[in-house]
Amino acid sequence: MARIRVKSFLSKGYHMVLDSPRKSGNSLPISCSLERITMAATKVLRSLLHELRQASPNGCIKDSLAARYILAQYKKFETTDQQLCKRRDEALFLGQAYLTYLSSQRKYTELYKEYHGRGERSVRDTADLVGFKLPTDPK
Repeated sequence: MARIRVKSFLSKGYHMVLDSPRKSGNSLPISCSLERITMAATKVLRSLLHELRQASPNGCIKDSLAARYILAQYKKFETTDQQLCKRRDEALFLGQAYLTYLSSQRKYTELYKEYHGRGERSVRDTADLVGFKLPTDPK
């Protein structure tokens, strides 16, 4: 059975050691830096706030309940020496899922506005839409 214990932290991140017992009884330490996870979580948080700002009608998320909830969740799942790192990975995954959803919704709205039927299109508009150039008539 693998167990996770958190060792002393370096300047900004914790290092975790996964202990996996061998047949001889020795443990094989596999060190993995949580600094990379912290950087990824910060990047996801900034991207989430950017997408919320894009979705907001006035561009201000200071009073947004969604932004407050996201910030509260990030503060709640900060890694300490009492918490397992598995929970932080789950929170990071959930943040990435929210980010994917928000960016996909924004892109869908942009594409819908651009390509949704606006009635009858001219031949030139249709050619421009698919990337063709119409021949010019010399007069």
